[in-house]
Order: sequence, then C-alpha cells, then structure tokens
Amino acid sequence: MRTTWIGYLPDERTIEVPAGGLEVNVTLVPVPFRLDTMRIVARRSGIFGTTVQRTDLRALGGVDVTVLGTSHRTRTAADGAFSFGEVREGGWVVIGKRDGFETRMIPVAVPDSAAVELALALDTVRTRAQHNANNRVFDLQMRVNRRQTNASALVPGQEFATHRGQTLDIALRYSPSFLVKGLIIENLECVYVNGVRMTGVLAKDIPAEGVTLVEIYNHRGVPGFMMFGSGLSCGGGAVRESFGEGNRALRTYRPPNPFTVAYIFVWTK
Repeated sequence: MRTTWIGYLPDERTIEVPAGGLEVNVTLVPVPFRLDTMRIVARRSGIFGTTVQRTDLRALGGVDVTVLGTSHRTRTAADGAFSFGEVREGGWVVIGKRDGFETRMIPVAVPDSAAVELALALDTVRTRAQHNANNRVFDLQMRVNRRQTNASALVPGQEFATHRGQTLDIALRYSPSFLVKGLIIENLECVYVNGVRMTGVLAKDIPAEGVTLVEIYNHRGVPGFMMFGSGLSCGGGAVRESFGEGNRALRTYRPPNPFTVAYIFVWTK
C-alpha cells in the first residue's frame, strides 16, 4: 500500500488483509522544503511552476506542459521549471505529460495582477488502466486542437465555484464560457466522463462539484472521425425518414439543431 501527498514523504508498506478487513493508520512526514500544489504569487503574471516525480518530489525534465486551448506549451528541462507569463486572467487547465508517467491535469484560476505557481507531480504508469487514461487525455487534446471554436466551449471547473451544489446542466447555464457560445442543453446530449461514454447519463445527472473541465460541442464542433460509431442521436431532434425509388426507406436520421449541445465530455478531479 502506497500513500502520497504533495509536500510529504511517501509511505509504502506491505499489508495482509484478513477476511474481516482491517484498519490502517498512516502518518505522513513533511518534506524538508515546502511544495504546495498551487499558490498565488503577487508581482508576477501568468502561470509558472515545476514538474516533479511524485515518488520523491525530485525535479522531472522532459515533461510537455500545455495550457489547454491555447498556444502556450513547453517542454521542461532537467530542473522541471516552466513559465507562461502571457496567460491572462481567467480559468484555465494545465496538462503535464511525459512518456511512462501518468498525465496530470490541474484547473487553474489566474487572478488579476498576480500569478499562479504550480507543482505538477507525475507518477509512473503501472497499470493498463493508467495507460488507457493517458490515451483518453491525448484524445482530449486532439479534439481541442481540431475543434471549431464557434461550435464548442471549454469550461474550466473554476466557473462552477458558486454553483457546486447544483447539477452540471444548471451550473453550465451560469458559466460565462458556455453562455457566450449561445449553446443550449435540451437533454439530448451524449455524455462522456473521463473519456468513457456513459450510456443513459445526461448533464442533469452529474454534480458540478469535483469537475475539473467540461468540453461541450454541438454536432459540428467535434471532428467527425473522433465520434465515429457514437450514434446519430446525440443532439438530435425528431426522427425523419428519406425515401428512394419505389418509396423505399433509405435512412432514418435526427436533423440536429445547430445550437443544441450534442456531446459533453466531463473531466473529474
């Protein structure tokens, strides 16, 4: 059993679990130096920080650090340092990625006339599930890079801060990043949570609390090849049929409303 937390030395031990279960008490020892996950720094602007290994908090180089949805990206050197001084005030999502390590995604709220310092702690990939999770984050970056901005919205979790007791569909209606696009939720969307399709789940079934990022697309907002096989009902309207020679039905389809949300990708903390 391994227990880790930013700013503390890892605790690792071998345990035997009896049939009746057991209770384990873990006390973590602080590291000799301070390393917060995030802190606000005055007299500076943007986002900066360090990439480290979660096991021992040593600096980790060769990490691709990106501010999602922007052109701000870099690869860290041996000291793990990165800096994006041009990032303006607002809510953002920072992604750290390196081969052999779990991809890390952190929501960041950049205040006016101040900067945010991050510690991006990456753990090594040990299971197939972690590898699959990395692939889904890669898909996220591909969608964002290829999306049509007038048919999609990226909403960082910070915009739900005052509506965390609400369901996601309600919280989105108060989100500036969502409202500015003129999109509407009609309970016709297909929902993915951490990259996995959730059949029968709608935005109204998901609590806003604990959400890091939401991707929202109408039927044109996502590159078609990425949604291949997801079904034509996402964001669709009433069923209509087209007929060919001999009054033979050719296909049944749901003509989408361009303002209706078709796909929602929810990324949790």
